[in-house]
Amino acid sequence: MRVRPQVTILWNANNTVAFERIDWHRLTAAATLTTVSRYMKPHMQSLGVNPLVIPNGLSADDLVLPERGAVAGFRPRLRGRRVLNKVVRWDPDKGWLLALDTVSAMKRLGGAGTPYCPWGCRSVWG
Repeated sequence: MRVRPQVTILWNANNTVAFERIDWHRLTAAATLTTVSRYMKPHMQSLGVNPLVIPNGLSADDLVLPERGAVAGFRPRLRGRRVLNKVVRWDPDKGWLLALDTVSAMKRLGGAGTPYCPWGCRSVWG
């Protein structure tokens, strides 16, 4: 039994690194091209391909108030500090360096926040 005819392979573009080295005709024949960026779609169209844009982010349905108990349990952990939350992958293209500079500036001005990174990058802040 052959599996390949039964699956759809998706190839997702999230940046333009090495785009000039891609054989777009072969890739399009092998996979459905996707991107999560509205910026990337016209860029890729200029290369002769038409990717499917997969929405990235939260819908209005995802924006719900947290449970009161969860908030009550979280507040004491802050001890009066601000929380700075940035949810993206650890990559310079995603503004992390600016975020670090902002935290440093806040510390110098006496209004430091508490960076929160659930993936363990907190050690970067020292």
